[in-house]
Amino acid sequence: MEKKKDVIKVDFITSFSIQVKEKINKKFLSSFLETALYKNNITQDKDQYYYYTFLEDSLSYEILTFNTDGKKDFIPEPFLLYEYYNNKKETKGFDLFLVNNYFVLFKEHNLILYKKLDILDKKDILLYLDQVYTIKPTNIIVISNSQLEKFKEDTSPFKKDKKVKFHSFYQNNSFKYFSYFFILSSIILGYIIFQDYSYPTIAKDTQKLQNLESKYKNLKIKYNSNKITKNLIDLFGYLKINNIYTKQINIEKGILSTSLFHKSKDKLLHFATMYSGKTKLNAISYIKEEDIYKMEIKIDL
Repeated sequence: MEKKKDVIKVDFITSFSIQVKEKINKKFLSSFLETALYKNNITQDKDQYYYYTFLEDSLSYEILTFNTDGKKDFIPEPFLLYEYYNNKKETKGFDLFLVNNYFVLFKEHNLILYKKLDILDKKDILLYLDQVYTIKPTNIIVISNSQLEKFKEDTSPFKKDKKVKFHSFYQNNSFKYFSYFFILSSIILGYIIFQDYSYPTIAKDTQKLQNLESKYKNLKIKYNSNKITKNLIDLFGYLKINNIYTKQINIEKGILSTSLFHKSKDKLLHFATMYSGKTKLNAISYIKEEDIYKMEIKIDL
């Protein structure tokens, strides 16, 4: 009997999305994905692996990453669901698996999306998939704890699947140089966003940027943390690029609470996926008088 693989539990798996304008050239894809991992504070060592898919309809790369902690024969928990397809003919469409506090989406028996959630509400998940990815699942399968434990007993269907490949970025030398470029770019971006000078070419955004600068400086004084400072720079940079504005920023014990505003609900929902596993979406509503959407959110800095 085949030796059981070491299962990497979902508590030790991170996932996030990257929105792009077009599919990345294969020649530059590794550097692109690995820079995204670096940006999300993923540890660089020989035991760090990642898996990715590209979703054409939403033009997004979905990345799942984990650390094997020295394990050689491993399987991340979401991939146990390949066992469900054992001895089943390939079917068309999307299969949505609901498992405890996460969901997994398969397309034609291949894992394309994994998300961990605080609350697993089927209605909200279907809305999320429709709004963010324009995907409507063909089948919805609820997996019980007992089924999951049974899948752990035999991982041979996963082993036979040649389409599944986990990548390690520790051995990629080109990434080291790309990392240096990214660090320099981040410093420049932070300087551009938060320096005390006017922006004559974008005068209409000056007041908005000044408000962000003021909030940032107050938070930096109150919370003297390099990690929080870096994450705030990334956060405000993303908000500026996507024309999302915020109100009522508050930080307690490393948790940032705020309200975000944009005319597009999809843009706000996509922001939540950028911080997947680190956010709690409290509410999203439409303000008719201002023709704008409001999203109340908490972010673990």
